[in-house]
Parts: sequence; C-alpha cells; structure tokens
Amino acid sequence: MAVRMTVVNPVDPGDPHTTPQDVLLEDHETGEIFIGRAPGNHVQLANSAVSGQHVRITRQGEDFVLHDLGSRNGTSLNSERLPARAQKLLRNGDRIQIVNYVITFKSGAAAYQTESTENTTMIALSMIKNVLGGVTSHEDTPPKLIVMDGPHHGDREFPIKGMYTDYTIGRSPHCEFTVHDENISREHAVVRRDPTNGVTIRDNGSRNGVIVNGDRLRANAERRLRDRDEITIGTTKMSFSDPMAAEFEEKFGAEEPAPAPAASGSRPSGGIPKPSSPPPKAEVEQPPPAPAPVVPEKPKEAAQTEAEEAPSTEAPTPQPPPPTGLNSTQKIFLAVVVGIPVLIVLIVLLMMMF
Repeated sequence: MAVRMTVVNPVDPGDPHTTPQDVLLEDHETGEIFIGRAPGNHVQLANSAVSGQHVRITRQGEDFVLHDLGSRNGTSLNSERLPARAQKLLRNGDRIQIVNYVITFKSGAAAYQTESTENTTMIALSMIKNVLGGVTSHEDTPPKLIVMDGPHHGDREFPIKGMYTDYTIGRSPHCEFTVHDENISREHAVVRRDPTNGVTIRDNGSRNGVIVNGDRLRANAERRLRDRDEITIGTTKMSFSDPMAAEFEEKFGAEEPAPAPAASGSRPSGGIPKPSSPPPKAEVEQPPPAPAPVVPEKPKEAAQTEAEEAPSTEAPTPQPPPPTGLNSTQKIFLAVVVGIPVLIVLIVLLMMMF
C-alpha cells in the first residue's frame, strides 16, 4: 500500500518546503517511515526546532499509526496537540503538524490522486488490485481493535467480523480476545457488532474498569465505538479501527440515537405535567394571579384549551421505530463506490486490447 506525504512550510522563507513537496513511498517502503531533521529520514525537515527523529509512522495491516518519539517541540494531528510519545491511527487527508511544517498523509489509491494526469495509470492499477483482491478495500475490512501499548504492543489485532456476535476480551483462554495482562479480569469486557448500533463495548463488571477516550464506563455500562476511539483495559491500550463507518459518517453525518419519548413531548414549564407528578399538576390547577376573564371569550377559550389538552396526559402515541439499515442515499453511494472501480477495470482492459 503506497503512501504519499505532501509537505509544506508556509512560514519560513527560504525553506525548501515553502512550496508543497510530495514524498511518494511504494508498498515495500511503508513498513516504517521516519520524519525528522537528521539525514536518513524518509522526510527530512530542515528547521532546527525539529528533532532528529521527530515522529515515526508504522504500518499494521491496512492501517498506519503515527508515533510521537518524545520530540522536544511536540506534534499535532489535525490541529490537536498530541501528548509526548502518543500513538494515533492515521486516515487519508490527516494533517500532521511539526513546528511550522504541515504534512498531509494519504495511503492506498488516494496516494496517487494528485492534480497531475500522469498518475492516472497508477490510480487505475491500484483500483484493479482492489477489485482483483490484491489490496483489501474498506468494504472487505471488518472493524478491529489494534493493540497500541501493553503486553501485545505492535503484534496483535482483534478483528470484529461477525454480526450479532459477542466477543469477550479478558485474561481467560476461553475469551475470543485473550490478553495476557495481570490487570485485566478473566472476562473483562464484551464487544458486539450489529447493523443498527454499530460496534459497542460493554464493561463486564471488571475489577479495573473500561476507559474509552479517557472516560471510565460504569460497571456493566455499554458505549458505541467510533473510528479511532481509544480503549484502555488494565495496562493495555487499544485503538478502534473502522474506516468504512468513518467514511459513511463523513459523507452523510453520524447517526444519532432516537430521542426518548419524554423529549418529543416536552412543553414549556407551564404545560400539562405527567400524571405521575402531583406537585406540578397542583400548580397548574391554581388560578392565575390576575384573572383572565376580562373579555368574555377567554374563559371559553381556556376551557376549550383544557378540554383539548386533557387527553395529552395519556401515553403518547407510539412512533414508528427509526428505519434501520442503509437509506436510499447511502445505497446510491455504495453502488457508486463499488461500480466505479469495476468500470475503470473494464476501460483499462479495453485500452490494453486495442
């Protein structure tokens, strides 16, 4: 899987990168990529504020991980400052900022997508590989947990393939995802995937808890995972990878859970209270401080309003459940994503024949 990094320094006059410079690395060169000031880095940055080896990018399967190497002046990802020695999953279009340099990261077929037409053949070949199975596409890549730190650091991934299947994470050899960490319970957490809720993680009453993005879950609580969420159990840190879901959310927006029935029937503070709330009901029944029936029609309107609103104390009419699965727009997008590579393959084959 190729990688392209576009480097620009718009601040320092005379720097070689005042105009954008591309660094293209082919598949065999992307196992480990170094960026820094010292000679020998894949991307060399001349500014003296850059550390000799500032960051490292490693490849784990189809994913790339950014590592800050304890740099003196730090690293930012998409304008967010990273802690020293932090590790973050990278996605196409991510911007890595080192001092005054901004590095745009792209991988796979996107690495060949530039303004120049000379890369058209490389794009077509990359897409052909996707169709023929040479490179796994996002559609064929299930969500997974990648171990970023801990006993299995760098050599362990947990793919979440099955729908409606519980995957237990724990110390027990009977768990689907066994982690040899003394600070993890035998059956620490449960991960589940379904088309309605996506991928969720549930604390299984563990001793040391489950932490997602710095927030500790309550015992037996469940939380939906999103691409690049960070999970900590015991001393093991993992990142959740789901690029297909991230791409859908970028195109169509994240789906929010349906509001609770009480929220849909909310009224101003002077509205009809719930039957189970006697104090507010008594407050409604009290006459207003200034009697309204100065105009004869008002008492009738008030009586009519009370008569009309009285049935609203009953249970609200059940609403139809939100639709599940893909909507029409998403189906069209999916058809385009699948159809374009196939069409390009046919065009390339016809060009080769003639």
